[in-house]
Amino acid sequence: AASAYDYVLQNLKVESPQVYQKMALLFKRSRTYEEAEKNLEKAISLDPKFAPAYRDLIELYQITKKYSKVTPLLRTYTELVGDDIEMRIRLVGFLFGQAKDYDATIAEADKVLATQPNNAGMHRWKGYAQIEKEQYMEGLATMEKFFANVGEGKTYFMDYDYYARAAVKLGDMEGAAAKYRKALELGM
Repeated sequence: AASAYDYVLQNLKVESPQVYQKMALLFKRSRTYEEAEKNLEKAISLDPKFAPAYRDLIELYQITKKYSKVTPLLRTYTELVGDDIEMRIRLVGFLFGQAKDYDATIAEADKVLATQPNNAGMHRWKGYAQIEKEQYMEGLATMEKFFANVGEGKTYFMDYDYYARAAVKLGDMEGAAAKYRKALELGM
């Protein structure tokens, strides 16, 4: 397959971001990550609005643990795809988990919550970020919204742990104890 794409690029002189993206996917599957990266960068240079190349490059950087390069690409990708809620959720999760950029986590979560006010996942990430920033009152209120909107069986021990930590900081030992008990039930 790679030779067919190579033929198109070399002999037909086709400068197509799609061809470079397809080549990159072949290199990625064969774990030739450096070549995959070069091809995806070439695809983006040919068409800076070609969203699939950004998506694939984000995944490649996560595989190769080049986390510092992911945030700007995620921002660009989410701008290109507009209302792709799943990608916005990924962005918020990345901003919180890998980038540890709590201000950006809150800002991006708010963008999703403006259109989906009952999105439990966004309330989770926003609440976690607020608690990390020591905004305990706001974090507790956000976690309350999370628990009000999350489906049965879709909570993790960390949800209760974050809530309990904020409750302790605010002096609500009874509320904290209840959430810690729930966290223990889930295997903390």
